[in-house]
Amino acid sequence: MFAYVNVADHPYFAVTGKDGRFAIKNVPAGKYTGVAMHRKAAPAGMEKAVEVKDGDVKVDFTLEAK
Repeated sequence: MFAYVNVADHPYFAVTGKDGRFAIKNVPAGKYTGVAMHRKAAPAGMEKAVEVKDGDVKVDFTLEAK
């Protein structure tokens, strides 16, 4: 058995669907760091700077399995 536990002091997170897509709703405008993680990815995670303005923001993460 294997599990990850991630504790955050905010409600802005997502788990991807089977197709790898995700959505994080109602994020206030501002500058953030988006983080994607997968236990079989190399490196284990990826960070990207994200600026939320009005409307939708698209951020692509590509993680490759080890």
